Amino acid sequence: MIKSFPVFKTAFVLACLFAALSCVPDSQKEKEKAERDSLLLKQKEDSLIALKTDWKAQELNDSVESIRLVTYKALEKFGEIQKGDRVRDNSEDMDYYKVFNNRGNIVERYEYQPDGSLDRKTVWKYNKKGQKTEALVVLSDKFYKSSSLETKNLYKYDTRMNITEQSIYESGGKRDGAFTGKMIFKFDSSDKLTEKNIYFAEDKLYTKTKFVYDARRNKTEENIYNTEGALIRKIQYKYNEQGQLTESGEYNPDGILFSKTKFKYNTQGQLECEHTYSTDGNLDTKCLYEYDEKGNWTKAVKYKNDIPQYIRERIIEYF
Repeated sequence: MIKSFPVFKTAFVLACLFAALSCVPDSQKEKEKAERDSLLLKQKEDSLIALKTDWKAQELNDSVESIRLVTYKALEKFGEIQKGDRVRDNSEDMDYYKVFNNRGNIVERYEYQPDGSLDRKTVWKYNKKGQKTEALVVLSDKFYKSSSLETKNLYKYDTRMNITEQSIYESGGKRDGAFTGKMIFKFDSSDKLTEKNIYFAEDKLYTKTKFVYDARRNKTEENIYNTEGALIRKIQYKYNEQGQLTESGEYNPDGILFSKTKFKYNTQGQLECEHTYSTDGNLDTKCLYEYDEKGNWTKAVKYKNDIPQYIRERIIEYF
């Protein structure tokens, strides 16, 4: 758990950005569709290079068969931090249950509301080369009232096994259903992702993200542009000599910092604590991690103003 943890958060930010910058819907149906589309574009498990397993993409050590994440309200009692009721931390993943195959790729993901109700289910399919070919997302009619609760994601690859396109279709997940949108990925000759483009159904560019790397292949910068080509957000990354991410900062188009996160590691190279700072430089939140004997984190406690807020627990099963 070293470098890609905050990248997952970046994917979440992009998904939120997609929803926030959309045209104001004229009806509740359009509003629901915009909300669903933004959720479906948030596919954080997909490794863009097919030969990179989801174990590696999600920084999981050893042969993980399944992971169950549960989030609780943190309570201080008798000088100890204890688990309260199940809750939702909106800045993190929903509670989930993930299943992997023995090749290290995710095959199923179930996401849950705090009361334990299933919110959505995603099932992935692969070809004989181990490449993702499609992902079927089924939303619960308990929480989503849209006319189409199933959506299918289809993938294309280049000759170097990189995912170059992810297309999204609705209407029961059929390929001949309504085309919702797509993401186009571009790579350089050394297989580094250099550009990510998100398009609406009418093939209108929604956002373009360009990536910059240092000589050690560490991603150092993301520049996000809107439809007109104007910069709307910049994210910068810093690393230590071991190649571990030590700091990330998000900036507005004028170069003003509005969020900074610093990362500290233990002697085993595991992420030990994560500190997020607000625009004025004051500490906003911190998160402390605990690990199992395999080196995968099993508990994370998040604090705000030094008061514990959430406890996230991961129950991990191995092959």
